[in-house]
Amino acid sequence: MKHLFGLDLKTIFYLLLAVIIVFGIFKKMFKLVIFLALAGVLFYFFRFLA
Repeated sequence: MKHLFGLDLKTIFYLLLAVIIVFGIFKKMFKLVIFLALAGVLFYFFRFLA
């Protein structure tokens, strides 16, 4: 866990989002996965364009 303290908040957010998406795929929660993936993409584009 020590190496996680060197990451910034954005990277931790993307890692958490990826873990939730993978967990949702295995649990067959496809609506949640699609919503979170779209939210992540929109957040990424908003941060990229800003």
